[in-house]
Amino acid sequence: MKLYLAALQFLYHEVLKQKIYFDFKIKMRKEEKLPEVLSVDEVQKLVSKIKNLKHKTIIH
Repeated sequence: MKLYLAALQFLYHEVLKQKIYFDFKIKMRKEEKLPEVLSVDEVQKLVSKIKNLKHKTIIH
């Protein structure tokens, strides 16, 4: 049931750009965001800051 109601809500809000009133709340999924990726330079700086030999070995 929630699937059909969420589909209708999406149709009206996103496609038809019309407001529709539901007398109950449907929580839509949050947008999935891609994680921020470090550059090669940033990773090298991080690795160079590691002082503990055990931790350095795990990283390499």
